[in-house]
This record gives sequence, structure tokens and C-alpha cells, in this order.
Amino acid sequence: MTEETRENVQAPRETGFREEARQLLSAAYRRQVEIWGKVTQMDLGVGADELGLDADRTAALGDFMEVAGWIEGDPYSANASRRITARGLAVLREN
Repeated sequence: MTEETRENVQAPRETGFREEARQLLSAAYRRQVEIWGKVTQMDLGVGADELGLDADRTAALGDFMEVAGWIEGDPYSANASRRITARGLAVLREN
């Protein structure tokens, strides 16, 4: 494993990772609202594209958001969309 690969695999400090996850959540939610209006379902990939994140980073941030209770899987969705929770909406309101 090269130093660059090791750097990409290791999770950054909690505050930096949390902030990056919040930015992804915000971007994904904002795009869904622009497209569909106020909804609870969103696609993290749309936000990741806007932020220039790769698939591995997006997956790690998505896992973090699920564990933190910001998002949850949507069993009724045919794709990999997620539902934002009340806790996730509270995170969006943070400044």
C-alpha cells in the first residue's frame, strides 16, 4: 500500500469527516429539493458529483451518516437512494 493509498483509506479526524459528511448531505438534499421539491428521499451520488467525491469516499461518508442516524436506507426504492431523518434535517440547519 502506498502512502497516498493509506492516506485515502484512513478516516480523517472526526470533525473533518463530520463536516465533509454534512456538506455531502447538504448538497444531495439541496439538489433533490431543486428537482422534486421538499422530499425525504435523496441520492447521495448527486451530491457527490457536485462535490467531486469518488465512489469510495461517498460510500464511507454514507456509512457515517447512517451510523450517526442522519439518513436511513429506503426499502421501497429501486435504487440506492436514502431517506433523510429528523436528525439529518437538524444537521442541515447547523451553521
